[in-house]
Amino acid sequence: MAIRWHFFQFPVVFDSNPKGGTGKLVIDMKKVDVLNRYPWQFRIGREIDHSVPESWLPTIADLCAAIDELVGQDVQEQFYWRDIKEKRGQLAVDYVAPAVLADTIEALVDAAESDCRKAGQTPPTNASNKWISPC
Repeated sequence: MAIRWHFFQFPVVFDSNPKGGTGKLVIDMKKVDVLNRYPWQFRIGREIDHSVPESWLPTIADLCAAIDELVGQDVQEQFYWRDIKEKRGQLAVDYVAPAVLADTIEALVDAAESDCRKAGQTPPTNASNKWISPC
């Protein structure tokens, strides 16, 4: 049995299943939730790629939230994600941003990539692309 709460912008699930439940709070997030929360960041480029596992979405949402705080409304038109995807088991992003914010945004992206690696949030082997994700 899962109990759902809707705190902040994403639903939270408490996995209380007595037959194998984790007893942990889990963010029940879909790609569309991130796109709807930060539409200005995705207005020009691609959406979050289908290759991104759902387990990475909280990290991506945190990254988008940090960008939302960093980029003022006066320069929002100068920022957008060109691509957010999984590539060879790693988070890979490409974006357009004002030059003055490039170093700060790059540090945020590096932290998100590291969070995905540290958490072991790698997608399964993809035989059709001939690569194996790291363990």
